[in-house]
Amino acid sequence: MRSFRNQLAFQLMDWRSLIIFWAILIVVNIVQVLDLLYWSSKTGSTIYSVFMPNYGAASVFVLVSGILSATITFPLLMSVGYTRKQFYLTTIVSGPIFCAVMAIIQCTIVYCGRGILNALGYHLETPIWSVVSVGYLQLAIYCMIFYLSFLIGSVFYLYGTLPGILVIAAYIAVLSYTPVDNKFDFMDYFSTSLEYNNHTYIHYTWIISAIVAVAGWLLYRRSAVRTY
Repeated sequence: MRSFRNQLAFQLMDWRSLIIFWAILIVVNIVQVLDLLYWSSKTGSTIYSVFMPNYGAASVFVLVSGILSATITFPLLMSVGYTRKQFYLTTIVSGPIFCAVMAIIQCTIVYCGRGILNALGYHLETPIWSVVSVGYLQLAIYCMIFYLSFLIGSVFYLYGTLPGILVIAAYIAVLSYTPVDNKFDFMDYFSTSLEYNNHTYIHYTWIISAIVAVAGWLLYRRSAVRTY
């Protein structure tokens, strides 16, 4: 157990990219708020439309992190003595921790942003959703993105370009059948998920994440490994 904790801490130790990412995004959010208060003629804005770019940007950051974990972190750790099982187990655990941090930061920005806007006299039209619901949904979606992108990176690394492209094509085909008007719109999916009782769609993301995690282990446990 102590060895596992040390390995997990090692994979989570580099927070510099995360800090830089959110620092830039917070600056962008400040500009958006100033634009909303003093320069923009937009009316009927919601708290989510004000900070909507954050969701897409965070999703891309998670996606890139998943791919880098498979293509760079894996061979690096194997070269310093990790076993495949150790690497995969710590990745399965560190991924949700990373995604939870992303969700917490985004929720903090949204709710603090709402408070600041209200204090400055700009009252957004729609009520804000429960912080638990918003955080849980973000965690579920970010985890799904992380595991899917990790699988993409794994296929590219282990099997080459063509199989990786085929996996991406399969993902695109699946996204075309999402329940929101046959398109993958994060904000539409976000609002639709929160409107359904028992978070029906959110549970689908956990099921997909579990399936992808198992598929990833099936790839890693027998495939040839190239280390640095």
